[in-house]
Amino acid sequence: MADQWPRWWEIMTEGLGAKLREVRTAKGMSLRSLAQALGVSASLISQVEIGKTQPSVSTLFAMANHLGVSLDELVGNVPTAGPSPVAPAPQRRTLRPSGALQSTP
Repeated sequence: MADQWPRWWEIMTEGLGAKLREVRTAKGMSLRSLAQALGVSASLISQVEIGKTQPSVSTLFAMANHLGVSLDELVGNVPTAGPSPVAPAPQRRTLRPSGALQSTP
């Protein structure tokens, strides 16, 4: 199992570099400004973006948090746009113990 961990991590973070660069540039951030905010080197951010290295889990979490995206979005596991599968509060219905559906006020 220990031998599978590095390969699993590589597969999970395969599209990370391109997505990281896309999100970072869309937010108007430079490599240096993101690196400084995260407390890492600009070289590390660059190497992640070109796929030369993978960040630690804590750095990956910090990247997502600072850029305002989910971890799933950053590693490419969910679309960046589209309708939410969760209905807005005014459109939700409640199932009552009697089995009847009632719209939420």
